[in-house]
Amino acid sequence: MVRFNRKKNKIIEFDTIDGLADERIRGIIEDSDKNLWIGTNYGLSKYSIKDNTFINYFKNDGILSNAFIPRAFHINKKGRIIFGGLNGITSFYPGNIKKNLKPPNIIITEFKLFNKIIIPGENSILSISIQDTKKIILSHKQNFFSFEFTALDFTNPSKNEYKYKLEGVDKDWIYCNAKRRFANYTDIEPGSYTFIVMGSNSDGVWNTKQTNIKILIKPPLWEMWWFRLIIALILLLIIILFYKRRIVKIEQKLRKENAVNELCIRYKISNREKEILNLVLTGKSNKDIEDILFISYNTVKNHVYNIFSKVGVKSRGDLILFFTTNLKNLKQ
Repeated sequence: MVRFNRKKNKIIEFDTIDGLADERIRGIIEDSDKNLWIGTNYGLSKYSIKDNTFINYFKNDGILSNAFIPRAFHINKKGRIIFGGLNGITSFYPGNIKKNLKPPNIIITEFKLFNKIIIPGENSILSISIQDTKKIILSHKQNFFSFEFTALDFTNPSKNEYKYKLEGVDKDWIYCNAKRRFANYTDIEPGSYTFIVMGSNSDGVWNTKQTNIKILIKPPLWEMWWFRLIIALILLLIIILFYKRRIVKIEQKLRKENAVNELCIRYKISNREKEILNLVLTGKSNKDIEDILFISYNTVKNHVYNIFSKVGVKSRGDLILFFTTNLKNLKQ
């Protein structure tokens, strides 16, 4: 359908997206209120020039047929409109067709989890009816869910329309008709969301009051702030303990070195002999010491005997026992 605006010298096109019942027009009649009644191949449309809106009527509204015959239309002197259809004549007085101005209440009738209806109960996600529920709490694994809703207007429920969105997921409203009164959501990330639904009656009057329900999907344990805080504190504690243990070992090593130096001074052990002594105390053999210090085996052997003589022992075992005992005494 095309409308020409003389003031703006502009042509406006209308189709089913704009609300027209069908694009195959069979006849147009203007009533006394300047409304256009448009018979199509699928339904009868009332177009308000003033409001630029459409109201559609179909067989379930009382007309005899959804399909009208081309050029089979008439309006008499009393204002009665007549359209000829495939199943007979549809006639009416436009003034007698009253618009239902009462917006319908919208309720959420079902909540499904993984396509399974959730029934309220003691061990259920829902403690009360979904109609009375204001908030649903789910785990991170329960992120496949759906809602079903309806408008409490039974004048012609098949013509009720709806729009919904899940705030935090849907950027825009999603529109649907009475044949698809449900909303599906899959693989939703943990977080806080609000599901909102609105609806209209059969005459296109929308209820501006939103019906909503909050959805909280809990993150997994490892994403909880308190869990991360505990892990951070544990790691910090491990670092502190490791640091303290490292400090203790360094202090013990320094005390041992100082004690060895003190004993070496007391028994007049030279620096080379002290190097060899430290290796002996760690269990190194004469051959090991030869390889580590790059000196001959005999030189190592002579130095070891000199240390034996200076401290008054006869074997490596006695030497280790002597220094271990004296180191303890020095530490105390």
